Amino acid sequence: MDKGVAILKPKHSWYLWIYGLIALVLGFVLWYNVKMMLVKEQMERYLRETYGKEFVVTNVHYKCPYFGAPLEIEGLAYAEDDPSLKFEIAKSASDNDPNTRFYSESYNRDLWEKQKREEIRGVLNSELVWVGIVAYYEEEEVYGRTISIYEAEQLFKDRMELCISYVLFKNPYMFKKEFTEYSNLVQGKLSKNQMDFLFPLIQKLKDNNYSKVTLVIDYYNKERWDKVKNEIMGYFRQGKYQFNISEEGLLCRIWIRDINSIDKPEDIGSHINTEITDGYINEEILLEY
Repeated sequence: MDKGVAILKPKHSWYLWIYGLIALVLGFVLWYNVKMMLVKEQMERYLRETYGKEFVVTNVHYKCPYFGAPLEIEGLAYAEDDPSLKFEIAKSASDNDPNTRFYSESYNRDLWEKQKREEIRGVLNSELVWVGIVAYYEEEEVYGRTISIYEAEQLFKDRMELCISYVLFKNPYMFKKEFTEYSNLVQGKLSKNQMDFLFPLIQKLKDNNYSKVTLVIDYYNKERWDKVKNEIMGYFRQGKYQFNISEEGLLCRIWIRDINSIDKPEDIGSHINTEITDGYINEEILLEY
């Protein structure tokens, strides 16, 4: 090579890499926002056609439900006539059909659970209650309209199941004193005092619109009243009406199955689910107080 010829190298070539990287990031952000906006419009159209009214979908984003699961696009939705009830709507990220009906959402169930909770809240005169509803019906039976829980109970009579979760509080010292009584309760062996308390409660909660009604009662440490109440009310403030709360401070739990079939106090014990996964008694309370 001729020693008199100098090889010129572009100065500050790293600028080009930075500009290219910025352009790439901006391009991705633009593509992502446009994609999510289109999916938002598709979700809102699907909900409008399915329920016959306007919905708003927010916070649309990619999500992987669990490790190894297919990628989804999820949003948080609410009806314009009831912003207090929020629910998730999702579809497969690989489904690019703008007219797809393969969405996962639970508006009907969430609406019915909210409305049924209001009814039972009045019966029990307690805010610390929520419900779960399972209904068996075909989409065509309700497509294009929104029906209330009271309409659903008539349309799907005997095709619905109801689970009522109810929280009560107990002084931990009294619970320790009555521990044997509650231990027996979990095994379906009730004292007279327990029968006298539970039977009128069950009679008030019977509902023949449902093929099965289950009552779940959680007894919590009274010292945790504020924390338990704030957690439950926090879900309601978020527009969520189906949830599980922390078991910290839980003293005892009983599941009473098919309460519609309980006609006398002596029947209650045979309807208490004694499976270890359902019934619960906090034995550590004996060491703590």
